Amino acid sequence: MFRRFFLLLCCLALSGCTAVTTRPNDWARRTLHITPPPALVGSAEFERQLDHRSHSARTARNAATLLVDASETYPAMLAAIRGARRDINLSIYSFIPDRRGGEFIAALAGAARRGARVRVIYDELGSPGTRTRDFAAIAAAGGQVRVFNPFWHWTFFRYDHRAHRKILTVDGEVAFMGGLNIGDELADDNWRDVMLTVRGEAVADAETVFVRTWRQAGKGWFGKTLPWLGATWLKNAVELPLKPFRQKETPLPPPPAPDAFLPTRVVEQVPDRLDNYLLNMFEYAVVSARKNVYLCTPYFVPPPRLARALRGAARRGVVVKVLTQGPTDIPKMASMGKKIVADLLKNGVEVYALQDAILHAKYMTVDGKWVTVGSANADTRSLILNYEANWAISDEALTGKFEQLFRRDLARSAPYAEYYRDLPAAPFYLRWLWRQF
Repeated sequence: MFRRFFLLLCCLALSGCTAVTTRPNDWARRTLHITPPPALVGSAEFERQLDHRSHSARTARNAATLLVDASETYPAMLAAIRGARRDINLSIYSFIPDRRGGEFIAALAGAARRGARVRVIYDELGSPGTRTRDFAAIAAAGGQVRVFNPFWHWTFFRYDHRAHRKILTVDGEVAFMGGLNIGDELADDNWRDVMLTVRGEAVADAETVFVRTWRQAGKGWFGKTLPWLGATWLKNAVELPLKPFRQKETPLPPPPAPDAFLPTRVVEQVPDRLDNYLLNMFEYAVVSARKNVYLCTPYFVPPPRLARALRGAARRGVVVKVLTQGPTDIPKMASMGKKIVADLLKNGVEVYALQDAILHAKYMTVDGKWVTVGSANADTRSLILNYEANWAISDEALTGKFEQLFRRDLARSAPYAEYYRDLPAAPFYLRWLWRQF
C-alpha cells in the first residue's frame, strides 16, 4: 500500500503543479473572498469585464443555430463535412469507431479524397479502446489524425490535462461547439445534449482554439504548454526565434460575414495559465445576475468560487435553478457533490435531477439576455484542469431558446434532495482526492 501511495506522489510531482486544482490567483480570490464588481448583463460594461476576465474578444456579425441531441446534431455535422471544399478541423473528447463513428470516418475520408485538408484530434482517456489505426481510411486519403496526451509517451507528464473540447469547423464558414461526442450510445433517445452552430466572424476564433489544440497534440516539445505554472512564457520566448523555420498555418480567406448581428465570443480554458478564464466568466455572469440564473450541467461539483457566487445570487433574491443528472454515466460524481449541493439548497438555490435521460448538455443562461454553451461542465476538472471551449453570446432571442429547453427538461425532473435521498455523501478525504482526478 505504501509503495502505491509513494508512486502516486511521484507521478504528481513529475506531472507538475498544474496536475492539481490549486492556482495562485484562484486561491487568493477564494481565501480573501474577492468578488468582482457586477454590471448589467449584456451591457457594454459587462462585455468589457468579460474581455478582461476571460481573455477573449467578441465579434458582432454572426448567426447561430441551436441543435438538440444527436438526432439534430449528427446530420448537420455530417452534411457540413460532406459539403466541405477546403478545410475540416475536428477536435473531440470521445470518438468511438462504431457504426456512428464509422459514418464520420467515411465522411472525413471522402472530404480528404476531394482535396480538403482534414485534421482530427481525439483524447486517449475519453476514447478508451480507440486507436489511430481505426482512422486508417482518413490517413490513406491524405488526412491527419492525432491522439491527445497518450499515456505511454512523454506527455505522461501532462496526463491530468485532457482535451475535453468538442469543436468542428468547416471551410472557415461554420463552427460547431457543445457537449456532444461521437458514438452509437450518444445517439440514443436516452441521451440529452446540445451543440451550437455559428456562422460568421466567430468561426475564426474557434479555428484558433483548434490550432492550439492541434499543436499541443503533435510530436515533440515545440508549441506545447508545460505542466508547471508560469513556465510557458519562458518556453515561448525560447521558441520565438525558431518560429520562422517551423511550418506555418495557412489561414483560409474569411468568408463573407452574415448580415445578422449576434455578439459572440469564444472562451477557452488552458490548464497551464495562472488564471482560469472559464471559471472567471461563469463567476462574473452569476455575480452580475439580477433576475435569474439557469445552469444545466451533468456533473455538478462546482469549484468554491462558483458555489459562493451561486449562493450569493440566491441570497440577493435572484432565481437560481440548476439542472443536473439523475441517471448518470459517472456515479461517483453525485456522491462527491452531495454535500456541496446540500449547502446550496440551504441558501435558496434550487437543484433538480433529470429523471428519464442521461443529461450531458452544458449551458447557462443569465437574466434572459446572455448564454454560454460548450464543453465545460460546472466542475473543477472542466473549469481548471481540462482544455475546454465555450461560446458566450449576448442575445435575448437565442437565450430564450435555451431557457425554453431548460424549462422543458425541468418538467421531467425531480428535486435533487428527493432523487438522491438515499445516496451517502462522500467523506472529505475522498472529495479532495476525486477533485484532483
